[in-house]
Formats: sequence, C-alpha cells, structure tokens
Amino acid sequence: MPADAAVGERPILLGYAAGMRESGGAADNPVADIFKTEIEAELAAAARHVAHGHVIVARQRERVARLKARGACTRDHELTLSVFSSTLATLEKHEHALRACAAKLTMPRRLLS
Repeated sequence: MPADAAVGERPILLGYAAGMRESGGAADNPVADIFKTEIEAELAAAARHVAHGHVIVARQRERVARLKARGACTRDHELTLSVFSSTLATLEKHEHALRACAAKLTMPRRLLS
C-alpha cells in the first residue's frame, strides 16, 4: 500500500496491533514487536517455572517414597506433594495459555476493505 494513500482508502487490519500484514509479520510496527517480545519473555519464564516445578514434585515424591519405606508418617509430606502438584498444574495451564496467545500473534491477519 502506498504511504501517500488517503486514510479512507487504507484497509482496516484485525489483530493485536494495527499494522500487522496479512502474512502475520510486523509492518514497521513497534507495538506488535513489543507484544511479541513480552510474550516470548513470559513464555520463557513460564517454561522455566514449569521445569522447576517438575523437579520439586519429583523430589517430593522421592521423599515420600523414602519415608514410606522406613515406615515413617508421610501425611504432611503427602499433603505438601499435593500442593506442589496442584501448583505445577496451574503453572502448566498458564504456560499453555501463553503459548495460545503467542500462536495468535503469529497467525495471519485478515484484511477488511
């Protein structure tokens, strides 16, 4: 589209930020780039949190198994494991939601005329 096109002649773009091309790439739009950068940073942090959560849950499971093998009471440890597992599920849902949001940002946009 020519830069000197009249405002009324420009197509309306749908998407998170105006200026996204039909191909889905940013068309010299810093707002779209900021959204993408922020989502990527959030995704990286979410992935780290999920990975760390898996380590914590695995360690707690091992701890419960060791205590059970010794015949010790594991009620509090199992309760803690339940909380860790629930938190991990929440972190995984959050990561999934961020991935869905990131996928929407990279989807091709339709042009309306």
